Amino acid sequence: MTILIPGTNWEASGGWIPASNGYRGLLQYGEQLGGPTQLLAWSPSRNRHADRLAAAHSLVDLIAAHTFAPGEQLHIIAHSHGGNVVLAASRLGLPRPVDLFIALNKPTLRSAAYRPGPGIARFFNISAARDWIQRLGARFVLGSCFDPHAINHVVDTRTSLLRPHAALIWDDDCRDLWWQWLQRQRGVETLFTGF
Repeated sequence: MTILIPGTNWEASGGWIPASNGYRGLLQYGEQLGGPTQLLAWSPSRNRHADRLAAAHSLVDLIAAHTFAPGEQLHIIAHSHGGNVVLAASRLGLPRPVDLFIALNKPTLRSAAYRPGPGIARFFNISAARDWIQRLGARFVLGSCFDPHAINHVVDTRTSLLRPHAALIWDDDCRDLWWQWLQRQRGVETLFTGF
């Protein structure tokens, strides 16, 4: 099972609909990872702790409601504060471990509520260079694009016509850059079916 989690104010962006190239691209990645792919549509989704915590509870419920087949893995791809929703859910206690967690442009919040709890096996934190939205989301915390608990990677999105915060999802070339990097990581290849 793969769960896609959008970030703050995702409802207004219009990009998380099946017709968008970014959403279709993430669905394809979910298919490559194996199992069904679902969207966690959290709302309200503002940059508030209470909203992220409510979404974390929804994520725990979504995972608990899924019947996992023997050997089926759980993968999560989250954008922006959607990544912090995953970390908050891990602190609540996940009903099943997350085998692969990919955070895209996640602002790193220093609160203990947003440190990985038990149950996250592999955590990759991927950021776009010069992403001011990510820094604003972290309230300008120094090093806000790096998470000390993750394997961090920065993608150069200068060739994109989109803002860096959007490019990792909605620019096909930028999205493919981080996906290819992820596939090359030592030990990750076994998580991808068909590779």
